[in-house]
Amino acid sequence: MEHENNPQQSQTREAKFSVGIDLGTTHCVLSYIDTTEEDARVQVMPISQLTAPGTVETRDQLGSFLYQPHEHEMNPASRVLPWSSEPTALVGAIARNLGAKTPIRLIASAKSWLCHGGVNRRDAFLPAGSLKKLRKFHHCVQPSSTLLT
Repeated sequence: MEHENNPQQSQTREAKFSVGIDLGTTHCVLSYIDTTEEDARVQVMPISQLTAPGTVETRDQLGSFLYQPHEHEMNPASRVLPWSSEPTALVGAIARNLGAKTPIRLIASAKSWLCHGGVNRRDAFLPAGSLKKLRKFHHCVQPSSTLLT
């Protein structure tokens, strides 16, 4: 084996950044540090999100909220994101705001269901008590969906 005795091949590359991800019950936060800087400080990464229909802004936190709007609730053009022209659900600030008006379409505090004895934790059941025609999410999938939707 050639590579075993070649010190150049066995060297590992150091990562330029160290990234922290907090998938919190009420908010998600991304942070990072440049490991190549001697006096580096932790930086919070701004997260782009809809804050109102048709308005994308960056915030330091992404609310851990997922909202499924009614088909007539918002113009589809007002849901467009830089990375998705047709999101299946809304997340973050706009989800929290719309969910306050129509909570039956909102998923909030999904991690709280992890220890709830009254539900089958293997099922997709959120939003709890919602209409049958709404897409159901698993409580462990919602936080990551928040970031990817």
